[in-house]
Amino acid sequence: MKRIVISAGQEILFKKHTHPEGVLTHGIAAFDSPNCGMRIRADPDLDTARTQTIATTILGGGYTPNNILWATISPTTLSGLYSINLVRALPWLNFIEFFMFNTDTVDHAFITGGYILAVLTEERPEPADKAILRLLKEKKGMDG
Repeated sequence: MKRIVISAGQEILFKKHTHPEGVLTHGIAAFDSPNCGMRIRADPDLDTARTQTIATTILGGGYTPNNILWATISPTTLSGLYSINLVRALPWLNFIEFFMFNTDTVDHAFITGGYILAVLTEERPEPADKAILRLLKEKKGMDG
């Protein structure tokens, strides 16, 4: 993967996926600065906003897995390499978006990273019990 420069104070949409449902199972992103981070936006109601920089994750105790992401910094990683990692699987519906951002006053770079998704490409069929109730309501409406 090639380096992507993130301008000072900017956010870049890295990737968006749209499927009926899915699970983000693994993810890692490496930057050249602890002032960079990942934003994850997904349905229903998940938006990490710009809270997940490497620096703020570490200040919040993120050396070990916590809620969503945790960080590693030098000397745990190579000098000048700051990474943020997914802690737990994140289920989502309809869409998931990944953004990279830079909260610093100078440009920085996304060095490498990746993720694994498990997705449904088609909607699940309606469960039989819900189909029966729907049909009964429709029939009652026609008779009424």
